[in-house]
Amino acid sequence: MTVIASKAKNEYTSEEIDYIIQAKSNGLTDESIAKYLNRTYWSVVYKWQDIKKHHLKESEFVYVY
Repeated sequence: MTVIASKAKNEYTSEEIDYIIQAKSNGLTDESIAKYLNRTYWSVVYKWQDIKKHHLKESEFVYVY
């Protein structure tokens, strides 16, 4: 059996992650965030899911849809 692990092609910097968190808290859309960061829409969508799961604590951040 061979296991192949892949790494993200263009990892997000800590500054980009901070920008996404701030932008989401200010109500910006995934599309506008993607344009600003020069990323694809889906990349931002997946990264936001990752951020919510691994980077945020509920007591520190409230996301209102």
